[in-house]
Amino acid sequence: MSRQFVHMSVDAPGALEVGRRKGGAPVLLVIRAREAYDAGHAFYEGNEFVWLADFVPAEFIDRS
Repeated sequence: MSRQFVHMSVDAPGALEVGRRKGGAPVLLVIRAREAYDAGHAFYEGNEFVWLADFVPAEFIDRS
Protein backbone atom coordinates (compact mmCIF):
# COMPACT_ATOMS: atom_id res chain seq x y z
CA MET A 1 0.00 0.00 0.00
CA SER A 2 1.17 3.54 -0.58
CA ARG A 3 0.08 5.22 2.63
CA GLN A 4 1.50 8.63 3.45
CA PHE A 5 0.89 8.39 7.21
CA VAL A 6 0.79 5.88 10.03
CA HIS A 7 -2.92 5.19 10.62
CA MET A 8 -3.97 4.49 14.22
CA SER A 9 -7.39 3.40 15.41
CA VAL A 10 -8.81 5.02 18.53
CA ASP A 11 -9.74 1.67 20.11
CA ALA A 12 -8.65 -1.97 20.09
CA PRO A 13 -11.81 -3.43 18.49
CA GLY A 14 -11.54 -0.99 15.58
CA ALA A 15 -7.84 -1.70 15.13
CA LEU A 16 -8.42 -5.45 15.10
CA GLU A 17 -11.27 -5.12 12.60
CA VAL A 18 -9.04 -3.15 10.23
CA GLY A 19 -6.15 -5.59 10.76
CA ARG A 20 -8.31 -8.56 9.78
CA ARG A 21 -8.90 -7.05 6.35
CA LYS A 22 -5.38 -8.07 5.29
CA GLY A 23 -4.84 -11.18 7.37
CA GLY A 24 -6.46 -13.52 9.82
CA ALA A 25 -4.38 -12.87 12.95
CA PRO A 26 -3.50 -9.19 13.40
CA VAL A 27 -1.08 -8.08 16.11
CA LEU A 28 -2.32 -5.22 18.27
CA LEU A 29 0.24 -2.50 18.90
CA VAL A 30 -0.42 0.15 21.54
CA ILE A 31 0.92 3.62 20.82
CA ARG A 32 1.79 5.75 23.84
CA ALA A 33 0.59 8.81 21.95
CA ARG A 34 0.59 11.25 24.86
CA GLU A 35 4.23 10.49 25.59
CA ALA A 36 5.15 10.75 21.90
CA TYR A 37 3.25 14.03 21.56
CA ASP A 38 4.90 15.44 24.69
CA ALA A 39 8.27 14.47 23.16
CA GLY A 40 7.46 16.61 20.11
CA HIS A 41 5.95 14.15 17.63
CA ALA A 42 2.93 15.40 15.68
CA PHE A 43 -0.42 13.63 15.41
CA TYR A 44 -3.27 14.61 13.10
CA GLU A 45 -6.96 13.79 13.35
CA GLY A 46 -7.99 11.71 10.32
CA ASN A 47 -11.60 11.32 11.45
CA GLU A 48 -13.40 10.43 14.67
CA PHE A 49 -12.00 6.88 14.60
CA VAL A 50 -8.48 7.37 13.16
CA TRP A 51 -5.43 9.43 14.08
CA LEU A 52 -2.44 9.90 11.79
CA ALA A 53 1.28 10.48 12.28
CA ASP A 54 4.24 10.91 9.96
CA PHE A 55 5.99 8.21 12.00
CA VAL A 56 5.97 6.77 15.51
CA PRO A 57 9.34 6.01 17.10
CA ALA A 58 9.65 2.45 18.40
CA GLU A 59 10.20 3.68 21.96
CA PHE A 60 6.49 4.69 22.06
CA ILE A 61 5.11 1.38 20.75
CA ASP A 62 4.09 -1.57 22.94
CA ARG A 63 2.71 -4.93 21.89
CA SER A 64 -0.63 -5.61 23.52
